[in-house]
Amino acid sequence: MIPLRINGATRALAKGQKEFLTLHVRDEIVYGVPMMTSLWELSPKDLANALNGGQLCVMFMFADGPMPALLRKMAVAELVCLHKGGRCIISIPGDNHPPVWFGIISAEEAAQCLTPKAVLCAVGVQHAPELIDG
Repeated sequence: MIPLRINGATRALAKGQKEFLTLHVRDEIVYGVPMMTSLWELSPKDLANALNGGQLCVMFMFADGPMPALLRKMAVAELVCLHKGGRCIISIPGDNHPPVWFGIISAEEAAQCLTPKAVLCAVGVQHAPELIDG
């Protein structure tokens, strides 16, 4: 996945850190819960994985190393939206750190992936060009 600048971004995380891409987040309240929301574009590999049974995967750094915080199959409507240029939106509650990795892994990789130890985020797919800033 490739992070995009979300419209209304309130912070730029990892800005100036050579080992990371800058992640623009919008701090917002969703159903009374503080959230950090970011916008992502699929890489060609992500799209190929999505169209061939792959799963959304979000990795976070835990005390015992990087582990999945979300692993799920995509709905047909999400696949159609992605195929038509849709973007992924990820929302992380509270002041959690941003994910260390976000993408769509292949079906084979998903079968070998550890079960998420905690779902710390929500991922949605939509075609919303108004969310892109610039």
